[in-house]
Amino acid sequence: QRKLLVLMYSLWKSNSYYDGEFEIKKAARKQILTAQDSHKNELVTS
Repeated sequence: QRKLLVLMYSLWKSNSYYDGEFEIKKAARKQILTAQDSHKNELVTS
């Protein structure tokens, strides 16, 4: 219950909306960045 209240308060203070898929999008973004970094490393070592 406390976590929900903290989430609601922080969203209210920052005037933001709740995105239920935030963690999924965050993980996808991290995978894309990791793939880009590995591609750059391949170019540097080649």
